[in-house]
Amino acid sequence: MPQSKSETQFINEMYLAFRDARQPSVDEITLHRCIECDDIRDTFEPYSVRNVPDEKVEWLARSLCFLSPITLRYYLPRCIEFDIINPNSWVGDSIIVFIRVQNVSDPYWAERHDEFSQNEREIVSEYLEILQARNDANIDDEQLTLALEIWEGKA
Repeated sequence: MPQSKSETQFINEMYLAFRDARQPSVDEITLHRCIECDDIRDTFEPYSVRNVPDEKVEWLARSLCFLSPITLRYYLPRCIEFDIINPNSWVGDSIIVFIRVQNVSDPYWAERHDEFSQNEREIVSEYLEILQARNDANIDDEQLTLALEIWEGKA
């Protein structure tokens, strides 16, 4: 359970912001077919965003790089929710490592970032601000700052 009313409020606002993110079809979950991607596809295909079990969220967060842009947009809120509720997990670090793009003009990253609406980007930025305020030892401050600049549109 979330630890404070503000966490609960943020989580509710986040899911509201992402309400138009559609659940990907089975063929859209990952970008290509390989043993690892097929395992990811087969594991997460049965779950709606809010129903991914806690015991699978850390794996989902570590798998963000294998997800299609549509799937990333759909499942990222579950990873964020899990991290808000479980601040001692490594999910936040996994999210930062992935969403802190190496090159904002690279088509791979641009395609993912462009999938998000402005309202969704603002929620991701707000989450990053929560991480900054949390001062989590698991999170690299420099990567967090870069991610925040990207998602706030300053990079």
